Amino acid sequence: MKKRKKFIDKKKIFTSNLSVIISMTIVLFLFGLISSLLLQSKIISKNIRENIKFSLILRDSSDSEVKLLINKLKLNKNIKSITFNSKDDAAAKLTSEINQDFIETIGYNPLPDVIDIKFFNTILIEKNTFEIINYLKSFNFVDEIIYNDILINTVKNNLNKVSYILLFTIILFTLISISLINSSIRLLIFSKRFLIKTMQLVGAKTNFIRKPFILNNIKNGIISSFFAIILINILIDYVLKYFSELNIFFDIKNKLTIFTIIICFGIIIPWVCTFLAVRKYLKLSTNDLYE
Repeated sequence: MKKRKKFIDKKKIFTSNLSVIISMTIVLFLFGLISSLLLQSKIISKNIRENIKFSLILRDSSDSEVKLLINKLKLNKNIKSITFNSKDDAAAKLTSEINQDFIETIGYNPLPDVIDIKFFNTILIEKNTFEIINYLKSFNFVDEIIYNDILINTVKNNLNKVSYILLFTIILFTLISISLINSSIRLLIFSKRFLIKTMQLVGAKTNFIRKPFILNNIKNGIISSFFAIILINILIDYVLKYFSELNIFFDIKNKLTIFTIIICFGIIIPWVCTFLAVRKYLKLSTNDLYE
């Protein structure tokens, strides 16, 4: 009889812990998924901005003058890359495309030397396009600057909107996640309310009573975190299987960031929720436990 009762008690504890782990796994999985989307949106935004090209059309100038200009541009730490396209290379490319030597036809090469510049993400966020163009026009030999102003404005407006929407979503879902995890833990603690009060009545200290419940739910949180990480990893691998071009956005560093956030969330939230739930029942009178 005692063995049967012990078995039933263990089964109840296992079932209670399992329900908490399942609910926390689902919540942490969704939380990690939204966090991943927010992180990837920032990475995609950075890559798009850093691939916006500003083409400097140069006046007729000597090789030494062009080199001097390029060296001046290299001193700017906000510039990510500088690519020089000579007018001779441009002429050779155009001749190849149209299958005709247009220089021989018109007698000279009308194409200019061009320097293509790409800036780092931060400068494109901090500075407006007008400031960047003025900076580039300040150099000698720069005749004209070609850039896609519509693309720049579209990228700025749309990517910012997406980031704000995702940020709002993750804040909202964080609050919902805390509420759901808190409810699951409170139900688990509720089933132990008489044990908590009994320990208190026999003189056990508050920390002694609280410790096993906190450790148990931190353990549940860690287990849930690892299950959530496994599910997210499976989902990422599945997505990359069919969209391999997205592989650059899911490197080891980004994955570790997401997984670290999930584990921290899975430890801190159960700890806080358990602390508050146990404190509630420690403050209640014996009669209040039956209500």
